[in-house]
Amino acid sequence: MRRSRAGDIQPLKNLWKIAFGDSDVYINGFFDHNFSEGSAVLAECSGLVTCAIHLMPAGSLKTQGGLLSCVYAYALATLPEWRNRGLASRVASFAIESSRESFDCNIIRPAEVSLFPFYEAAGYRPFFSIDEREVLAQEVPVYAGERARLCKVSPAQYAVLREGLLPALSVSYGGSFLAYQGLACEKSGGGFFAVEALGAGLSPGCAAIEVAENGRVFVKELLLPGVRPDAALSCIKSHFPAVSYVVRSPGAALPFALAAFKEPQPVSTQGYFSFVLD
Repeated sequence: MRRSRAGDIQPLKNLWKIAFGDSDVYINGFFDHNFSEGSAVLAECSGLVTCAIHLMPAGSLKTQGGLLSCVYAYALATLPEWRNRGLASRVASFAIESSRESFDCNIIRPAEVSLFPFYEAAGYRPFFSIDEREVLAQEVPVYAGERARLCKVSPAQYAVLREGLLPALSVSYGGSFLAYQGLACEKSGGGFFAVEALGAGLSPGCAAIEVAENGRVFVKELLLPGVRPDAALSCIKSHFPAVSYVVRSPGAALPFALAAFKEPQPVSTQGYFSFVLD
């Protein structure tokens, strides 16, 4: 078990390709923006990189005791011929321990809720939740007049917008993490937006929108202080026609991500962490 080195880039890319089947464009883009020496934790067996997970600085978690620095663990993968040997759980546990050298909180989002017990055994605990709903296009209301509008904003502008709209126990994202999320949204045909209500004295909300290839639109975050959700979704539909819309917002309906803390946390309430690379 060790941290990654510069010479591990190609073996790590090969592992990613085999495990997830993503395009070379996506894989190269991820490594170009997120890989540096030590940014991944891996298992090396007989000189071969057999299992790895990537660690991305993600910003700060606001707690009553102050700010906790966060890292996001992503893309845990094992070569097929090395699976069922406990490597993934050992790498996940080692990633928690090694991240404690620089971060107070390690966050991971399993691909599905059924994997929560696996990550709990490795040292994480459920901590973050969201509300998520999928709305078919025909269920989105249509209004005679425009009630909200989208205004594209930069990652820095988006960070300022969302900061005033976050609930308690939220993660304020770091610049590089937010910039990469914005780039992923942009490349899909979406982006970061201010959601402006067309009315006097109403504060703008914000939305992070990613367009999927299967006819769905992911609203990866929707924060609305003065805009009605149905008006915002109607506005989004007018800009991004789709078969359906998956909308994520703060709430407790869906267990979403787990965390491992450097120091024990007295907080039992679930927090809010919305952006994941899914």
